Amino acid sequence: MSEYGKKVIGMLVPKIMEERMEIGTGRVQGCNTFVIKMAKDKVKVFEPKYGFEKMNEEMAEWGEILLVIEGGKESGTILLADKFLEKGKEVWAVPGRIDEPNSTAANWLIKNGARVVTGVEDIGDS
Repeated sequence: MSEYGKKVIGMLVPKIMEERMEIGTGRVQGCNTFVIKMAKDKVKVFEPKYGFEKMNEEMAEWGEILLVIEGGKESGTILLADKFLEKGKEVWAVPGRIDEPNSTAANWLIKNGARVVTGVEDIGDS
């Protein structure tokens, strides 16, 4: 997770909690770890104990929207987004710097139709 990712999570998670939207994330490295730390007991944590494919399936069944903050080229972020799309659910993504490897997944998703999230005003009823 980059400092940018940490800053974005610090801006968006409180707004998501304020809007009373449920938060779910996988117990994997990166942004997910910081989301768990910020949301504390208000986050549903999915465990990869039966593998990442099963975890992604469970997350896509549970969630209505996937919000991607960061994800590298080799991360499972795009596979998770595919699961959400297969189920007819929305994928949102925060754009990142084009020279930052952790921005690859979010920028690719935006390029391919994900809803762009550029600030807290894009979350909830705003």
